[in-house]
Amino acid sequence: RDLLRFEPIYQERVWGGRALESALGRSLPSGAPIGESWEIVDRTEAQSIVVGGPFNGQSLRSLLVQHGADVMGPRWPTGRPFPLLVKWLDCRERLSLQVHPPAAVAAELRGEPKTARQPTNMCIDSKTWQIKDHTAQHVGSFASNSGKCH
Repeated sequence: RDLLRFEPIYQERVWGGRALESALGRSLPSGAPIGESWEIVDRTEAQSIVVGGPFNGQSLRSLLVQHGADVMGPRWPTGRPFPLLVKWLDCRERLSLQVHPPAAVAAELRGEPKTARQPTNMCIDSKTWQIKDHTAQHVGSFASNSGKCH
């Protein structure tokens, strides 16, 4: 079996910077600050694209529709989207707290329901690559600590 590799999707953010370029050894789009690199995403508005191998150029959604059992296992429901959004952040400023509404309100606002995302955050030192913090429970302490890992 081949390892699947995906083209990252870079997100411009006013609070972003250029650190992902050196930390990940990549060339970022020039100009605007890049705050996020989406490594794996299966959303309507953003699709990871396979790079190399037999599925080169295919979207993650298409890959799962056509080969879901091979990629995710024999019990993977046909048409089910990939359940994770994997991303790197480069935060040069404090970030606001994000709140996801209940499913009924999210549908009305065209947003993501609370149950669709169960965030787990990792703070990783970009110089040493050591994990400084890793749990969903530490999100509050991360925010109250001026956006710094402990």
